[in-house]
Amino acid sequence: MKKILFSIMILLLIAGEIQAHIIGSVTRVKGLVQADRLGDEVNLILGSNIENKDIIRTENKSLLRAQMIDGGVVVIGENSVFAFKKYNFSDYYDNGQIGAHMSLRKGFFRIKTGQIGKLAPRHFRVDTKTAVIGIRGTNFYALVDKNHEEIGVLRGKIFVDTASRRFYLDSGERVVKKRRKWHKEKIPEKILLASKGGVLKLQRAVSGIGQCPRGKVWSQYLKKCILAPESDDFLEEPNLNECRNPSMVFDPETQKCVCPAGTTWSKVMRKCVTKAQRVEYCKRKYPGSIPALTEKECECPKSTWWSSKYHRCITPTEYCRREIRGSVPVFLESGEIDCECPKGYYLGRKTRKCYRYTPKPHKTSKPKPIKKPHHHVTRARTRPKPRPRPTSACRASRPLPAQHTYRRERPNYIVPALIGAAIVGGAIAIHHYNKKKHRKHRHRR
Repeated sequence: MKKILFSIMILLLIAGEIQAHIIGSVTRVKGLVQADRLGDEVNLILGSNIENKDIIRTENKSLLRAQMIDGGVVVIGENSVFAFKKYNFSDYYDNGQIGAHMSLRKGFFRIKTGQIGKLAPRHFRVDTKTAVIGIRGTNFYALVDKNHEEIGVLRGKIFVDTASRRFYLDSGERVVKKRRKWHKEKIPEKILLASKGGVLKLQRAVSGIGQCPRGKVWSQYLKKCILAPESDDFLEEPNLNECRNPSMVFDPETQKCVCPAGTTWSKVMRKCVTKAQRVEYCKRKYPGSIPALTEKECECPKSTWWSSKYHRCITPTEYCRREIRGSVPVFLESGEIDCECPKGYYLGRKTRKCYRYTPKPHKTSKPKPIKKPHHHVTRARTRPKPRPRPTSACRASRPLPAQHTYRRERPNYIVPALIGAAIVGGAIAIHHYNKKKHRKHRHRR
């Protein structure tokens, strides 16, 4: 009997522990909604339980409405990622256990608080990318997108903690992040009206999807606002302006957007272009190229190839002329091209130019001139003229004897030594004079 009672108690404890993890149940679901539960993906359907530390992911045009154990309601919009980090509620109202901590990583949610918001509002917390929301028993929403982040109050009061300051919001107010700064403002009327129609309408009104100014309508195909046509049946019949690319037209037979006659689709330019436009593009982008007949946009003509060094299509002759002046192309077995100088020419290493080779003529010994015989002519002996005396420049250019060179190179310390001795002697004399004068003045006293 004792063993049976002991096993029943263990089962009750396990059941209570399992029950403690369940924080709510799904009351409405639309589309595909999944929950990441301890690494496993679980598809949520009507009546499914929601547990602590569940991460809810919704797809396009899908939503989830969950009834929490404290009476609160959490509605998650489309394309959202919402995490239940902590949601504890006790029947005994233990302040140590009561509390809720949730996080919106992406998308949209709307919360209506229950008993936790009334009994322990300080322990009710919702985090976004750059803000923390605290509640005081209210109905509020939040949106987190790539370029848009907004938190608004539909009923009640909340406070929002950002990196710069804390905002206190009443019903009908919101904070919007614009240019990396949060601003407080009133909620527009269109958002307040959309909040009465459902979560998807509210999410699209807050994010701006499907909301167009007067004279324009929302196009599901283009995902933007376009001019509204005069007829009312344009949504049923295909419109020529429904093509995403303005250069394409809608073909009613194939029900597809095609390029008009005389044009082709360009993958690089991402539009329908004519032949003249393609030729102009190839000339501007790849000089010397022509439009390609294959999948490539442009290609070089025959007997030319693309040179990334000179950024143009060139011939082998032009390439060798640019690399080595006067050289000619030589085609190797591997298919590559080499530039060499023609026969009778050699390559200058520094100039990178082919020069003509001209052999130098051999030096031949010149025949010695035949000396003519001297004729004995009697001349009068004259005194030789004296040689001119060398000038100062000539004397300076002549080499001096070794002793003179040694004396000129020796530094002259005599003059500096005499000047230094004179300065030191004068300083000593002045010092003795001042000392003697000081003694006389002292003796008089």
